[in-house]
Amino acid sequence: MVLGAIYLLVICLCCAVSRAQEDSGNAGNQQESDVNRDLQALLRVKESLVDTSGVLGSWDPSSSTPCNWTGVICRARDFDSTQPVVVSLVLRNCNLSGTISPGVGQLTHLETLHLGNNFLTGPIPPDLGNLSALRLLDVSYNSLTGSIPSTLGRLGRLEEAIFDENDLTGAIPSSVENLVSCAYFSVQGNRGIGGLVPAGLKIVRELNLQNTQLRGPLAEDFYDINLVTFLNLNNLDFSGSKEPDLRRLPNLRGLYMRNTSLTKGPIPSGLASASSLEELDLSQNSFVDEIPQWIANLPNLKVLLLSSNALSGPMPELLGQNSELSVLDVSQNSLNGTVPQGLCNGGSLETLNLSGNRLEGYFPPRLENCTSLIRVSLGRNLLSGSLPAGLGRSASNLSTLDLARNAFGGSIPGEFGMLQKLLVLDLSDNRLSGTIPPQLGNLLRLQTLDLSSNMLKGSLPPELANCKSLETLLLQGNLLDGPAPVKTLSGLVQLERLNLAENRMQGRVEPGIESLTLLKSLNFSRNSLNGSIPSDWGSVQYLETLDLSRNQFSGGIPDSFSGLLFLQAIDLSFNQLGGTIPSSLLNLESLRSLNLSYNMLSGTVPEGRQEWPTSSFIGNEKLRPCSGERSPSAGRRPP
Repeated sequence: MVLGAIYLLVICLCCAVSRAQEDSGNAGNQQESDVNRDLQALLRVKESLVDTSGVLGSWDPSSSTPCNWTGVICRARDFDSTQPVVVSLVLRNCNLSGTISPGVGQLTHLETLHLGNNFLTGPIPPDLGNLSALRLLDVSYNSLTGSIPSTLGRLGRLEEAIFDENDLTGAIPSSVENLVSCAYFSVQGNRGIGGLVPAGLKIVRELNLQNTQLRGPLAEDFYDINLVTFLNLNNLDFSGSKEPDLRRLPNLRGLYMRNTSLTKGPIPSGLASASSLEELDLSQNSFVDEIPQWIANLPNLKVLLLSSNALSGPMPELLGQNSELSVLDVSQNSLNGTVPQGLCNGGSLETLNLSGNRLEGYFPPRLENCTSLIRVSLGRNLLSGSLPAGLGRSASNLSTLDLARNAFGGSIPGEFGMLQKLLVLDLSDNRLSGTIPPQLGNLLRLQTLDLSSNMLKGSLPPELANCKSLETLLLQGNLLDGPAPVKTLSGLVQLERLNLAENRMQGRVEPGIESLTLLKSLNFSRNSLNGSIPSDWGSVQYLETLDLSRNQFSGGIPDSFSGLLFLQAIDLSFNQLGGTIPSSLLNLESLRSLNLSYNMLSGTVPEGRQEWPTSSFIGNEKLRPCSGERSPSAGRRPP
């Protein structure tokens, strides 16, 4: 009996070992099957793509595993597995075209699918609904067509769904209500997506629907158990619709309703209880009345955008004092009163745009000490007093300072030269006097300098030659004198626009402009410049507009102007130019506007690519028309 028991025990042990080996073999076969299935699915994906850049060169059908292929990430399927499966496919910005293969739906362990920033066309395959493990889906910035498949609702683990900037059409499927894990859903820029905003999207934390054909109102069910924290409805059509009931969106931290055609009226009072609100954009609507005082009491408000409405009255005096306001834009309204003193009390204000209103008074002294400022635009108001010199000492990160079209007086502070990061300085259309401070030459990053329409005198400081990044220099309408500052300007090789019109410059213009090879617009009109027009100006090959009118230039029109192949408009009127008109000038292919009137030109008007009106040549007594036209010398010389 003992021997029999031992025999039975041995038999059982052998059977167990055999069964274990069989199970292990089946598991190995299953793991091998998983990775092979993923490999075959990826090859089907590749077949539908056009890869002109060779990004998918590593996708070799003879590979034993796809885990080292470009864009592919693998991971063990579970804790008990030794063989990996494909969990991520990222082919973002790879210059791919073609279509998305239904085979992608066979990558059943996929958690991340990112095909954004390519040139893909065709529909989104419904097979994506098979990817039950998917957490991120991004097919943005392609040219995909068709509708969002309803099978998307099967993806219960999906956290981000991004369809931005495609050509998708139709309604958002109601099955999105099943995306219980979704934190971000965006269809921005799909102008064919329409219908009402689906109530099912109430479960999404961040919802971006801007620039589509979706329309209001929000369905009543949208407010039930609403989890939305950021709601972007920019450029949707809410005309004739009831405005959103903001009191029923308790978790809202960001609301964006720019250009939504909301019914004309005051800013919705429902926002007064939105204590969590951090960002509010109601710009480009038709809101009227004053900015309500309760906006200044929102404790977490950081971004407030109310531009291009019909708001009036004073700004809330406490604005910025109860929150860490970082961006404030109330431009293009009819606000009056003074600029509130405490806008930067929180010490976080970076962007301040109050332009295009009727604000008056001085620049607030407390605002001059705001160290966080990056962009300041107070242009087109009624502000007066001195320019805020304190900004130069405190706002070291300032990149834009626009105080144009106000009534500021006095001189330009030399302290502005301390703003080392300044890109744009616009002080035009004020009452500024004195000279241009040489300290502006310290602004090495400056790209735009506009001091036009003031009462500035003296000559251009040579220190401005240090501003090598300058692209636009506008000094017209001042009292600047001395010779044309060609030597100072010749080193500004990035310059594209140069305007010194309506000043008091006199004397000959020296050569040197030819070094400004990027110059597109040059205006020296209405000065007292004399002598010959430098022939090297014909080397400024990208010049599009040239205005030297109402000076005292003499000599002939340079033949070198024939090299100005992009010239669209030239005005040499009211000078003392003589000689004949170069035929090459009238044959410039791009030329659309020509004024050579009131000079001392002679000979015959040459035939050109088009017929120019008599007014282009009037006032030249010795100039003859090209054929049978009335003499261009007819007409009195205007003053």
